[in-house]
Amino acid sequence: MSDSSVLPFYFRRFDDDVLMTNIAGDFLFVSNADFSRIVDDMAIDEELTARLKSRFFICDPANTTSALSWLKVKHQTKRSYLSNDSLLLMVVPTLLCNCECAYCQVSSKKTHFIFII
Repeated sequence: MSDSSVLPFYFRRFDDDVLMTNIAGDFLFVSNADFSRIVDDMAIDEELTARLKSRFFICDPANTTSALSWLKVKHQTKRSYLSNDSLLLMVVPTLLCNCECAYCQVSSKKTHFIFII
């Protein structure tokens, strides 16, 4: 894998696998052995190399700058709704909600319904 550059990523170990994520939200589960090979810059098989490249975990050394730019664009695109001036939020209380929080917009008054059949 010395012919590839590793791009920034986060990881979390589970029993037999490692979850890799990047700032764009791409993710990949790899085995502990494969993860060790990736981090230690050892040889990995072509299939894993293709999966890592397609999700921007590694890239060709000549393309590192453009790959980082592409990651930035993907991150900004996925988070673009946060900069929207008309952000719409919907609050749906659960059945266990007592509607008594100081900021609650739901009426906590008991209402009685009469059903006419």
